Amino acid sequence: MDSLTTGFLKRTLITVLLIIVSVVRGQIEYQPITGELLEHWNTTSPSCLPKVYYDSDNLPNGIYELRIAGIEVERDSLDIYLLGIAADTDIPLLIATGGYRGDHNFTKSNASYDAEEDEISLYFQMPGSARYCSGWYRWSVVNKSLVLLRYINGDPSLEAMERADSLMAEGCIAEAIRELDEMFYPHNYYNSDEMLARLLRSINKAAGDAEVEGNYSEAVSLFRDLAGFLHTEREWFTAFTDSVDYVNCDFLEYMDLGEYVMIMNNYAYYLELTDDLDNSLVVLRKVLDLKPERMVAHLNIADVLWALGEPPEAEEHYSIYLEMMIDRELTHQIPVRVYERISPEPAHLITNTYLFSNTSNYVINDGIFFASILGDGSDPDYGSGILALDIETGIQLWFYRTSDTHSGARNLQVKDGRLYALANPKTFICLDSGTGQLIHLIEFSENVIAPYILTEDVLYAASMTEVIAFDLLTGETLWSFLDQAAPIGMYPSITNISIYGGMLYIGAISPNVRCLDAGKGELVWVSNDIMDSGGAGYANVAHISSNLIFVSTASGELSLLDRSNGQAITHIENCKVMNTSEEFVYIYDFNSKRLSALDPESGAVTRVFEAMDGISLYDSHVIRCEMAIAFGCRNGTLLLVPIGNIRNDSRESMVIDLADSPLKISCYEGTIIAASETGDIALINANSFEIVREIRTSIEITQPIQLYDGFLYFTSDSSLYSLRLDP
Repeated sequence: MDSLTTGFLKRTLITVLLIIVSVVRGQIEYQPITGELLEHWNTTSPSCLPKVYYDSDNLPNGIYELRIAGIEVERDSLDIYLLGIAADTDIPLLIATGGYRGDHNFTKSNASYDAEEDEISLYFQMPGSARYCSGWYRWSVVNKSLVLLRYINGDPSLEAMERADSLMAEGCIAEAIRELDEMFYPHNYYNSDEMLARLLRSINKAAGDAEVEGNYSEAVSLFRDLAGFLHTEREWFTAFTDSVDYVNCDFLEYMDLGEYVMIMNNYAYYLELTDDLDNSLVVLRKVLDLKPERMVAHLNIADVLWALGEPPEAEEHYSIYLEMMIDRELTHQIPVRVYERISPEPAHLITNTYLFSNTSNYVINDGIFFASILGDGSDPDYGSGILALDIETGIQLWFYRTSDTHSGARNLQVKDGRLYALANPKTFICLDSGTGQLIHLIEFSENVIAPYILTEDVLYAASMTEVIAFDLLTGETLWSFLDQAAPIGMYPSITNISIYGGMLYIGAISPNVRCLDAGKGELVWVSNDIMDSGGAGYANVAHISSNLIFVSTASGELSLLDRSNGQAITHIENCKVMNTSEEFVYIYDFNSKRLSALDPESGAVTRVFEAMDGISLYDSHVIRCEMAIAFGCRNGTLLLVPIGNIRNDSRESMVIDLADSPLKISCYEGTIIAASETGDIALINANSFEIVREIRTSIEITQPIQLYDGFLYFTSDSSLYSLRLDP
């Protein structure tokens, strides 16, 4: 039997029963109420005697209205009475009686009749809430009773609160607010300040999730849904004027100031991400009204002001942010754009009295700046020589004159309180680094053509045809080696010297390589097995490992020799050695423009870096810094190549365009310092390859920059400058 048939039969049965009941009702006599019930009727407001909207055709004879009265027996127990109101009497007739157990409130009560089910309901709403209790009865005419069928109670506002809680947890803010908005007596179910705090936390979390997914508009929309809860045109973030106003309000009990401004700051950030910069600025100004010391808010408002074309005010906030980060020792986390957008203080001019040599290095050691300066003999007090300045004040500490001509000292080195240098092409000097007093002087009969070598106690130097070992402390000659095969004339025989494992290796013309016992100066072997197809005739010892010697020539060939006997292992054509280390020898292939890493022990190629358009490494400035090789190219490009165990090094080589002029690069404690001739400076982390800071000056930089004690130092012709890293 289908549901339609069942329903029809049910309605038919009820109709028949009602007809039978109406016939019976017409035959039953009802008595007027008396006693306590009558007194209750006379003293109770009609509004507290709910009317039953019963079918008038089925009412007992003479009755035109039904009402329900209740008299409390116990605190949660009632006797209830169905009363009939007749037209010919002021006293109701008692139609039926029944009972009720539970909470009740006749002040807010009503009764109804369900004709389809033939049920009478008595409904109570509890004071100050949406909670209700009800009893459902069937009127037994024959027994003059209200037969209890069931009790039903509930609380729609409480249920709405539970749904709102679930929706907030799911991030469905608009739906949660709609549930709260439709509640009866909402403020009896929650504190408005507490609910606002809960909503803000839920919105902040949901907006953060949306931002991670790149849905910035959704993040903003979630905050704007809050207007449906507040029912005011005033924005939620304008509720407080300052921090004093905030801490004196009740809202503080549910959310502290730090969390509140953090949520405000996030909202401003999402507005910025959606290019709503004007509104983002409004919110950020309120953030700083409430918490001026909020560091990230100064960065955010600076970014917004910069984007809105307000650089002066933006710089003010960038400067405040920078100072806060420095105070907290968080300089490594400062974004590069902060430095770029703050008008930097001009580099400090330490001195502009001396003409610094562009062909020599300068050294900073123990707070003293050592440099080679040039003179032309016109000044009786100064010629060419070595100058020592206090690095902070620029005050001259001492000056050692080396020549009356326009020829500066070269290859300055400081070791154990002594300064070593080539005073002129034929003279080597050792000075007290603190006083500039001469300790010893060594004269050569010929020009010194190669950088000298300092070991623990020996100095090795080479002239055009001779290698000499000196006692480092006394300057006495320990031994000398004269190249008997040196050609007659002005061309040198020796090109460079290197030391490894107690042996001294000499690169020479012909080309060849000679191996000497470094302790005695005795010849061990000579190798003439050097490839030199171009006939340039110069062999240069580029790198030495425990197994191999890497020898390059000016013609662009590389020969790998057995270190024990000088015999050739292999030759590589059309290349240039760019940099060497214990881990790798880097060579540049002229034809393919590729950079290859060779194993220093075997000579095998372990890694190849493909050619890059527009980058020529041939005449670049090359250094090693930590686990990176840096190439400063003439076009202003910096190439960073990682070194280390290739199997464990996942970093890729990186190209950074820094300037439009050649780069000079140096390294200091894991930081690569790149400077262009036009005054652009960049500091790069040698391990992560991240640009730590970029600085733009208008100063022509003539020497690689050095970093010392938090300052950058560089020279420009006759001037020495310093630049504080943390302005």
